[in-house]
Amino acid sequence: MMKNVYLLLASLVLLAGCKTAKEEPTSYVISGTIEGAADGMIVKLRASDTDAMNAVFSKPIDSTVINEGKFEFEGTFDYAHLVSVSIEKPEDQNKPYTYHPAIPIFMGNETVTLTGTLDSLSTQRALFSEGSYNYDQVKIEGATIHKIYKKYLDGVKDVNARRNKIRQERMAWYGYNPDGTKGEKGTVSEGIALSKKENKISDEKMDFTFNFIKTNASNEIGLNLAYNAASSLSVSQIDELLNLIPEAIKTSPYGIKVVQKANEHKRVAEGANYVDLPFKDIQGNPLKLSDYVGKGKYVLLEFWASWCGPCRADIPHLKEVYELYHPEGFEIISISMDEAHDKWLEAVEEEQMSWLQVSDGKAFKGDLAEIYKIRGIPTCVLVDPNGKIVTRNMRGSEMDRRLIDMYGNKFGEKF
Repeated sequence: MMKNVYLLLASLVLLAGCKTAKEEPTSYVISGTIEGAADGMIVKLRASDTDAMNAVFSKPIDSTVINEGKFEFEGTFDYAHLVSVSIEKPEDQNKPYTYHPAIPIFMGNETVTLTGTLDSLSTQRALFSEGSYNYDQVKIEGATIHKIYKKYLDGVKDVNARRNKIRQERMAWYGYNPDGTKGEKGTVSEGIALSKKENKISDEKMDFTFNFIKTNASNEIGLNLAYNAASSLSVSQIDELLNLIPEAIKTSPYGIKVVQKANEHKRVAEGANYVDLPFKDIQGNPLKLSDYVGKGKYVLLEFWASWCGPCRADIPHLKEVYELYHPEGFEIISISMDEAHDKWLEAVEEEQMSWLQVSDGKAFKGDLAEIYKIRGIPTCVLVDPNGKIVTRNMRGSEMDRRLIDMYGNKFGEKF
């Protein structure tokens, strides 16, 4: 009798072990069959904690070659990632700006099969705009969490399309014609109206994203969305975002990254006090932001560089608003992200900007870029008279709108 009990217990332990292994696989397998892919074509696997664009540019974590139209990857993820599988010609390996057929998948440690035709796959360029990838041209099986990711993409498809339409209207307002020619710029009031429309659509998307995070805060889809959203939120929104994530999830490997990023961005988000840093002006004199910021005036911190085309294109508008609103108390501090000191000074001389020009000489490699989270330029941060950050989007028509709100309409007939 006792022997039978031992045998029964051993069987239960064995079954429990098998069940656990089945429910929680410790490795992934990606098997693909791509019709039209020639033998020897290179397949690269990239993974990203953030968005699809990073899954395009990140360093491959694995690569293999097509053999009889098939390929396979095996490995282990610490948690589910957004991955990109690209199929590339050997001769295109060292060609810049070459976009290859690719398949984005959100997956973890599971067995996934991909089936498609090479010529019908969307290229990596489709990953630059959220939700623009055509999943109808590829069959994905076994990626369970991908279904949730696809549900999110389907949910924001309409709002993304409407925002892209507004952005096209803004390009037309700037005077950029479809044929590439440049026409007349629209009025200030027309630009502000388009800016308000875009802000309303952006708020609508953020509401949807927050609700989606709320219902998926315990999985990697919710964490991925939270990670990406953190950089564009205010202090109060970041607090709300972090409250959506269960405490147990915050200590997971991915959760730790999300919390860290959120807190880092919270330091310089809308509603936070500015962070004081040291600089030098064009004469080499040392100064600090606190010498000018938080002294009873609105101050624009304009991050730019001599080599940045959009930055240089914004300068005429900066000159215009500075002339109109500086007498009302509006200040600008242009902060250079140049590595080449001489190029910075040369550009300042060429542009003839009459406001304060400063640099820390470290470009994107110093505390400035890290603390203020400068990942691209121009970045324009408005600080209020008490030293609190009002917005990190103080450009173009959005700048015009805020200046009118702060000081009244000084644009005259241009309005």
